Amino acid sequence: MGKTCLLFPGFGSQYSGMAKAIIEENSGNLEKIIDRASDYLNIDVFDMICNPENDSMLDSSELTAISLFVTSVLYFELLLERGITYDLLAGHSFGEYSLLYAANMLGLEDGLEVIRCWAEFTQSSSDEVCSVIAVNGLSAVKVEELMKGYNDILISEINSNYQVVVAGLEGQVGKLSKDLQNAGALGVVKLNMKVAYHTPYMQKAREKLGVLMSKMKFKEPNCYVITSKHGEPTKSIEPIIESLLYQTDNRISLVDIVRSLVELGVSKAYEVGPGRSLKGLTQTITSKIKFQAIV
Repeated sequence: MGKTCLLFPGFGSQYSGMAKAIIEENSGNLEKIIDRASDYLNIDVFDMICNPENDSMLDSSELTAISLFVTSVLYFELLLERGITYDLLAGHSFGEYSLLYAANMLGLEDGLEVIRCWAEFTQSSSDEVCSVIAVNGLSAVKVEELMKGYNDILISEINSNYQVVVAGLEGQVGKLSKDLQNAGALGVVKLNMKVAYHTPYMQKAREKLGVLMSKMKFKEPNCYVITSKHGEPTKSIEPIIESLLYQTDNRISLVDIVRSLVELGVSKAYEVGPGRSLKGLTQTITSKIKFQAIV
């Protein structure tokens, strides 16, 4: 019998009112978690993640991070209420932070503090004006060929065999977009981001996060975790934190994570957060992992 993995999504999964459906599915215990988050942050988290008319979090990296983290926590708690069992945890990009709660490494409030600092550090890491694009229909190898001669942009994410994310200086990203379209890209989408996540532009953020992590009191994970850096199951704190710091200013690959899961015998997965982006991307990488609906 195959293993089950919980996958935590990153930026790009968020949308207005993204926790509304899960709150309506629950008896009321999840609202207590939202109340705790609201009290700790002194903001109305319920309105921010459950009201489809409230799109304030879409304009702020900090509010987006908080919203994604809390929503993933709600999805995880609902899975526990339903008695869902699992073998592994993994996260894509920011999702590696959300899984800290699921692995019982941090409680809700400490998790929110880390998330808030992450947003602050990454936003202020570089003074350069950056831009981010998602490229559909071209392989990472082809995109890298077209990037030769561009010194200030990099592939930051490999999301599938035919979707990559490129980040770097705004002017160069704009020029590359035209080259990509001329080379046959099926789509070049400018993302609502001004931060070049997972690139060397985040070096200062990585240094600050390293100091923060050294002061936090993490518990040993209560479940095996697959990190984006190592790809091997671990129940130790050190490689998980090492991966979080590494992914701050280095490229990440969902393709590598999914391949690791397949090698480990994972056949079932739950997307523990809003949207279905990880399901869609994973299905372009392998047919061996079947996703189960939560709501």
